[in-house]
Amino acid sequence: MNSALQLKRSDYMDAEMSCNESLKRLLEALQNPHDLGLFLEAEQNLLKIGEPAVKMLIEILRDNDKSLLIRTRAGWILRKIGWPAKEPLLILMNELKDKDPITLTLAANVFVGIPQTNKGQG
Repeated sequence: MNSALQLKRSDYMDAEMSCNESLKRLLEALQNPHDLGLFLEAEQNLLKIGEPAVKMLIEILRDNDKSLLIRTRAGWILRKIGWPAKEPLLILMNELKDKDPITLTLAANVFVGIPQTNKGQG
């Protein structure tokens, strides 16, 4: 049985757990949509975390071994996080120019969905 399936909500809500460990567990839950409730709750908590989650979400977006569903959901979260994700997305797109059209398309779609200014981001 996949370890992500064995996660309980308390596993990533534990106040004693470090922020990085909590983030890793949320990302594990996000990458395994078999428990839809946990999957959606992980998404919402990643949105609450915001900017600290950007780097790991970018890594999911660029990982061709992940399903398109998971990569798309990571992109959706990045779009919702907004302004803090713009520069990392731009860097990713520049790295990928002619190398990975699917990831480049995902990243570009996320990028254009983020407002041009950080007004209202927060």
